[in-house]
Amino acid sequence: MKKLVVLGLLASAVVLGMATSAYANPSSSISISPTVVAAGHTVRISGSVPITPDCPATAARLTSLAQFFPPDGFGPFVSRNASGSFTFFFTVPASTPPGVFNVGLRCGGANVGVSASVRVTSQVTTVPTGGVATGAGGTADGPSGWWVALGIGCLALAAALIPVRLRLARQRR
Repeated sequence: MKKLVVLGLLASAVVLGMATSAYANPSSSISISPTVVAAGHTVRISGSVPITPDCPATAARLTSLAQFFPPDGFGPFVSRNASGSFTFFFTVPASTPPGVFNVGLRCGGANVGVSASVRVTSQVTTVPTGGVATGAGGTADGPSGWWVALGIGCLALAAALIPVRLRLARQRR
């Protein structure tokens, strides 16, 4: 009886191992750009999986954790061209917690055997308001009234001296 159980487990492990690696192909690839993204923003997922009878053009599906592809970790199906290449733009859900997520591919019910990582950061929840505090004019901290008064005084003095300068220039001729 024990031998039958062990034999059954061994056969199951062999079948399961064959099923999960049946579509592994050295020419398969996946990449994500950018590799760091804030929750709620978009990434470009691209790659290639050869089209076979077991993995037709419409059967490749993105996978990850449930936080990245809610509710179960199975993402969208990606359409591939005749050479098996695909490009897909995905908006990371705003509810995705910060962390590193591996994104892989499944085709025909098995993992393809490639993955790429993306690091999700917190979503920006506050929007800045007001002008940039560069220290110019009224945006500077502290009493800037003295500097304004000095500038206006200099301009008034220059305006008063222009006619005097013109009169002196005419007299020298």
